[in-house]
Amino acid sequence: MKNLSDLINKISLVSSEMSLNILFSDICELYKYHWGGLIVFTPTSANHHSISAFGNVLPNIVDDIINNKFILNYCMNEEKPVEYSALLSLSRSKPLGNNIELIIPIKGRGTEFACLILSIPDSILHQDLIDMIGWYWLIPSTFIYSNYKKFISRSNVNISQRERECIRWAAEGKTSWEISQILSISRSTVDFHIANCIEKTGSTNRQQAIVKCLFDGQLLSV
Repeated sequence: MKNLSDLINKISLVSSEMSLNILFSDICELYKYHWGGLIVFTPTSANHHSISAFGNVLPNIVDDIINNKFILNYCMNEEKPVEYSALLSLSRSKPLGNNIELIIPIKGRGTEFACLILSIPDSILHQDLIDMIGWYWLIPSTFIYSNYKKFISRSNVNISQRERECIRWAAEGKTSWEISQILSISRSTVDFHIANCIEKTGSTNRQQAIVKCLFDGQLLSV
């Protein structure tokens, strides 16, 4: 195992998507892995998540993760590192070959979650060593995700105070008329501010804007 403090220092330098991708290139070179990356599951509705991949994860792996509910459910509900092939076997899918891919689930904020996925040399055949590698990455994986959230939050759209107030009350289930009474403004003004939130977050409706604002932390400072 490499020095954990050196790895943490490298992770602390991550401040953009580009530097996050570079980090995984450095990790693969340092640990002699085939490839590795971070997968982030962001809720878009009550039952659906969008998936973002960083690093150099193989495209067919990303497709598997998008389409395989067993992988998503494991990352959502479990904390123990697991071999990728074990999750594929639940859906009767076939592994890529002799490579060993490890998935390290990461608990995110709210209903967002993530996982680290690493392809380690197939020369590592001892299960105890594979398990040790998985547990080793538990601390770095949360640190990687934390730095990811920091640079993502810095790139968030700028929601005004009044827009934030309107979308917060909408998140509480209030109608535009009810929000107008609470804030002592007109209903059309409420609709105007919420429409701005929808546009700024790239959403298609009020509900999606609420979800994005919640999980971007936009409503925490109201």
